Amino acid sequence: MSFRGRGRGRGRGRGRGRGRGRGRGGGGGWRTREPDPQDYPPLPLIRPIFDWSEVGSVYPQAAPLMDKTLLTQLLTKRVQEITPSGDEQSRVQGFCSKVSTILENLILTGEGEELMLDEVRGAGSYKKGTALSGNTASDLVVIMKNVPTEANVSNTMQK
Repeated sequence: MSFRGRGRGRGRGRGRGRGRGRGRGGGGGWRTREPDPQDYPPLPLIRPIFDWSEVGSVYPQAAPLMDKTLLTQLLTKRVQEITPSGDEQSRVQGFCSKVSTILENLILTGEGEELMLDEVRGAGSYKKGTALSGNTASDLVVIMKNVPTEANVSNTMQK
């Protein structure tokens, strides 16, 4: 047997290859060309956002600055009209505190047990300080231990 070089059989030595992709170097396969820059899709045009703070010096002011003292006076006058007076607030608050004190005493003395009262809380616009003038209603929330029946509500109102 004779030595035929480094190949592993007939016809495969020295990179002579008999087809694409065979032999040394792997230089086979389909030939492709490099893509031209014209073949790529165009990049999107991104425009900067229009910002008044950057272009304020270019555009002049359309109208002179308004004097805000008149607007402030009108707003203050309207707020005083719709806000309840201190006397009106104290009357509603006093009545609300009397009713809540009576209900709290019923709970503490034990009569609240038979009425199924658990807790009394203030709620609504007077509690939050957002009541309007002329509104003389204040809200109290009465929490009961069970679902109230008609008899429970009427008994609580009579006490």
